[in-house]
Amino acid sequence: MENAVCCNCLKPLMTGDEGHLCAECAAAGERTGVHPVCAYHPEAEAVGICKRCGTFICSGCLLYHTDPSTGEISHYCRDCCERVADASYYCAWEDKSIFFYKRFWITWREIVLHSHGFFDTLPRTPDKMSALTFSYLSFAHAIVLVLFSGTWLPSLPGLMTGTLGLIALVPLWFIAVPAILFVSAASIHLGIRLQFKKRDFHQTFRIVGYASATQVLGAIPVMNAFIISLLAGTLNVFIIFSGLKRLHRLSTGRTMLAFILVPSLIGIAAALLAVAIGMMMHIR
Repeated sequence: MENAVCCNCLKPLMTGDEGHLCAECAAAGERTGVHPVCAYHPEAEAVGICKRCGTFICSGCLLYHTDPSTGEISHYCRDCCERVADASYYCAWEDKSIFFYKRFWITWREIVLHSHGFFDTLPRTPDKMSALTFSYLSFAHAIVLVLFSGTWLPSLPGLMTGTLGLIALVPLWFIAVPAILFVSAASIHLGIRLQFKKRDFHQTFRIVGYASATQVLGAIPVMNAFIISLLAGTLNVFIIFSGLKRLHRLSTGRTMLAFILVPSLIGIAAALLAVAIGMMMHIR
């Protein structure tokens, strides 16, 4: 295994090392003639020790786990490997023990500033409701910023700004947010499936949902509306791109294709339809 370590001394295994021991530890075992046995299979010789519980384990019980935050590879017994894997993934927004507004901003900061690290440590169990509620809150902040900014939307009638505008947009907000997320996620996911790659749609939905953190940035009235929207949109694409590569394990090329494949096919179909309609009208 690439980047594997010796089960006894934890030194990196070199090319030519056999089994799960480095050459030095293997030679020491041959000299002493002492070979511990596996705690789960007494008939099998142990090849290492679990890093967490210290139990001797054979090659059949030994499992490797890579820490998503540090990249460190360690070996564990089966029971400890599951516990370590669960503990190494964490998302503040999905931690219900933290006050919801605090965990929102912790997660928002991680997504915007460290999107690679966020998706590396995001729990692998799909939780689309958490992504949806996070997106609801992101859009809510954007709506509040837009409606209460004095010069942000000067073309809107006075009654559509401020508190009245906020109340009027609440029903639309409840319907529009999941619709936007679903359409966006479905388009990207279809682009993945058209490449004959089978992935979990719930994970795609989570990626798009958490990437909606950029909606807050897009509504901040600090510069020209078009420029800030363009910057926020670019960051949104980058975050989704990062999530697809890390959660779906797609290459850069396949990730780019997932973005453009469905819109390109729709554009080609629309162009062909326009040409067909034009030809029919010309014939008449």
